[in-house]
Amino acid sequence: MGASGAGKSTFLNVLMGKQSNTGGVTKVNGVAGNIAKYKKIIEYVPEDGIVLPELTFRENIQHSARIQLPCTWSDKEIKNHVDVLINYLQLSHVQDSLVGGTAAPVISGGKRVRIGMELAAAPMALFLDEPTSRLDARAAASIMSTLKALS
Repeated sequence: MGASGAGKSTFLNVLMGKQSNTGGVTKVNGVAGNIAKYKKIIEYVPEDGIVLPELTFRENIQHSARIQLPCTWSDKEIKNHVDVLINYLQLSHVQDSLVGGTAAPVISGGKRVRIGMELAAAPMALFLDEPTSRLDARAAASIMSTLKALS
């Protein structure tokens, strides 16, 4: 969307209500208004999101789903939703592996699990900040392929 320092992260932070804008008007579908009313249908994956290193890939996504989905979802519905996400994000082979911390990751895939954690909320829109930063070319291409399939 722009060169380094162009304000992409700042734009996303304003859009998500994490930072206030200094001017201008926020519009959704051409209608000015407060973006906060859309917060329940929008999810954001920051460049350096947080995962729980002591949990497995599956447990991180499931934990996020339980927190973010409506309380009307049953345990079975959540499990099925998480199963679909894990398959979609191509994490089946590592779903029961510990994520590990950023200083000592157990296995790669942290970007995918962070995306999965936000997709667990079943959002209408997903904003990602630098989804391929610090990834090798193969991993970046894989993430982009997965994201393209979402749209």
